[in-house]
Amino acid sequence: MKKYSFIIILIFSFLFLSGFQNNSILYDTTDDFIVFALDIGESQVKQMLYFSLDEDKIISLSNEKDFEIFKQNLKEEIVEIRNNFLFNYALTYLQNPIEEFKINKGVLLSDVTYNSDQKVIGFSVVFSSLQAWSYYNSNGNNSSSNVPSEGNIFYNKKISNGKFIFSNKSTMNGEEKTIGEIYAQKFINSSQGLSFESYIKNNYKPSFIYSYSTVFDKIQSNANYQFSNNNIFYHIWTVEFENINDENLVSIYLLIINYGWWYVFAIFITLLFILLSFLIIKIKKNRKKRSA
Repeated sequence: MKKYSFIIILIFSFLFLSGFQNNSILYDTTDDFIVFALDIGESQVKQMLYFSLDEDKIISLSNEKDFEIFKQNLKEEIVEIRNNFLFNYALTYLQNPIEEFKINKGVLLSDVTYNSDQKVIGFSVVFSSLQAWSYYNSNGNNSSSNVPSEGNIFYNKKISNGKFIFSNKSTMNGEEKTIGEIYAQKFINSSQGLSFESYIKNNYKPSFIYSYSTVFDKIQSNANYQFSNNNIFYHIWTVEFENINDENLVSIYLLIINYGWWYVFAIFITLLFILLSFLIIKIKKNRKKRSA
């Protein structure tokens, strides 16, 4: 069931990421998930954080009234996450105010909403440009020269290594936990006092999904799944709840081919082949003359 559900999630990812349109999707899986998506475009950058919310499943455990209460509780929990994003952006801006990057201009956060068709609840963040995204996410380091690289005269490989986003740690109630655990706990907290609280506490173990999409086809990664759709290239990492730890790593790299040196090499090989052929022919002619 897990592998099947991930295939459905991949379909969900590229349809939902394409301009944040409200596509009609056949989504049929009993598995819970939390997805963080990053969409790198030619001009804008978009981020999303969404929790799956299976309305039919929850109503089957209780009733519509309890579902509405649960949905509102979860919305408030996710609003806290959204506000934390906003707070961090505000701190970044105050440390280095740049007019074109200010909040509601360089970066815009949507409200937390529930999409009943796709059975997800969450919010999105849109950065007005690649520079705006870098401004809020570079941790004070805007120099591409600091990105590790490897290669030779034929290619150059720029590498970006990091921890799986849900494996990063933060403090919750004085205890250090992974982001995945904290987000899962917010879902569980939303069921407090409701008829299905015990069921959620005992059974909520979501899959964590990081979806990275870009228009740049030369980017490669160590993602679990890679595919393209309408010239958008997707890299998707998935980690089960019980496997969240410090060893969950994300590696993205840009492979740049030095075609000039490849052309020189190709010409050299061609000339060498011609020279060897010429020498072989000459040697054969000399042998014939000697034997004549």
